Amino acid sequence: SPYIFYEKYIQKFVFPKKEVLEVASGSGKYTYPLLSTGAYVTATDISESSLELLSKRLKKSNYYKNLKTKIVDMESIPFDDNSFDVISIAGSLSYGRPELVDKEIYRILRPNGYFICVDSLNFNPIYRINRYINYLRGQRSLMTLKNMPTVKRVLAYSNLYRQVSLKYFGCISFISPLISIIFNEHKTKRISDKYDSLFANPYCAFKFVLLAKK
Repeated sequence: SPYIFYEKYIQKFVFPKKEVLEVASGSGKYTYPLLSTGAYVTATDISESSLELLSKRLKKSNYYKNLKTKIVDMESIPFDDNSFDVISIAGSLSYGRPELVDKEIYRILRPNGYFICVDSLNFNPIYRINRYINYLRGQRSLMTLKNMPTVKRVLAYSNLYRQVSLKYFGCISFISPLISIIFNEHKTKRISDKYDSLFANPYCAFKFVLLAKK
């Protein structure tokens, strides 16, 4: 649900011929929704091989001509101030130090531009324990645990940007396996989404979606 919501924001706030920067694109899982708007998209990542795979995946897209790729460290983004109309990032805020990443995104975003982001939160103790177990299993890095977005960081965007909208998801995801014993998967998802629409807050959520206007 949070990623569906993220893509809805893209469709609503990204327009043809606008300059868009995708930070930490990886292999391009969420690059196509940006390209499909008709915008000029610069997909960036620190991994050259990931960007090569991204280009191969999107080469047959009708909007491939609007795509550029560039190897970039998200802690030091090599573009001038006020360079992009939209900056997007999907699930990768924890790959850089928060104080550097947030500063860089704000710096290169144009006035009246939008920062659109979907990511995880690091407050709910159940989700924190689960991530630590995955770290012990070698499925997560210590860096991503350390840099996982906190409630304080997410709420601070309201002090940095002129307008901020925050939506929270997955407040009861940790009990979904139990709910699914009684209901099917589709019904369980509907129950979870309904709970989020009524009671979601950053202190229990698994994911958040941010729309910030500079």
